[in-house]
Amino acid sequence: MKKHLVLIALFGLIVIMTSCQQPEEVTLSQYFKLMAHNDRDSMASMAIEPKNIEFKSFEVVNIAEPVTTEYPLPGLIEESNQIKKDMQEKAREASDKRDEMLDIQDELEDTRSRARKNELQENFTAAENAFKEAELKYKDLVKERDRVKREIEKERTLVRLSASLDNRAESYNGEVQTIRADVKITLSNDEVKDYVFVMVKYLLKVEERVYPNRLVILKIQTLEDFNSEEAAAALVKEMEKEKKEEVTEEEVTEETKEAPAKETVEGGQN
Repeated sequence: MKKHLVLIALFGLIVIMTSCQQPEEVTLSQYFKLMAHNDRDSMASMAIEPKNIEFKSFEVVNIAEPVTTEYPLPGLIEESNQIKKDMQEKAREASDKRDEMLDIQDELEDTRSRARKNELQENFTAAENAFKEAELKYKDLVKERDRVKREIEKERTLVRLSASLDNRAESYNGEVQTIRADVKITLSNDEVKDYVFVMVKYLLKVEERVYPNRLVILKIQTLEDFNSEEAAAALVKEMEKEKKEEVTEEEVTEETKEAPAKETVEGGQN
């Protein structure tokens, strides 16, 4: 009888301890158990980029508040479709520019007049530059298409792991919660290292009802690598911001240049 009471008490204690754990702590504990058993298949079902760390022990130091963002897949699909349209337009433009360049080249080869040759050479150089510019913009769109394609594939994988949705994942709406967990790990060689685990959870809605979901590990990095990646991402974002500001300034400058010419024409008509 006493033995049964002890077992019941022990089971109750385990239930209480587990229930007191945050979902993020439970997910991390499960993942570390899988790493300890080198269960790579199960690790792959919990992390988009599973990493196996040889460790002796671990301690969850801090779990940050979730950062909630809009579910990105529908927007990525829309962006992908727009890029495809832009690519078709830019391909036609590059083709037209190439034809113009080749037409000038043919005339340049046939003409005998030195003055006309000089004029055509200038026209050819301008046409060649216009073709190269259009071709470069097309290649930039190809890179952007491939980037968005990778993002879409990544999102589909995360949706499958978090919400078990395979088909028409882009038709759902909802939010994504991103949670950072700082973990101190004692490695097999007794070295203690700080790691960052980034977890995500997809809160997708079906008729205002949140679809069943679970946490998925998005990143497993040392603190140094995590900070370096964050700094690099911030730098890229700043450079893109500056580039957009430069483009805006150029557009304003062009509009300013064109304005006096319009006024002069209107003035001449008066």
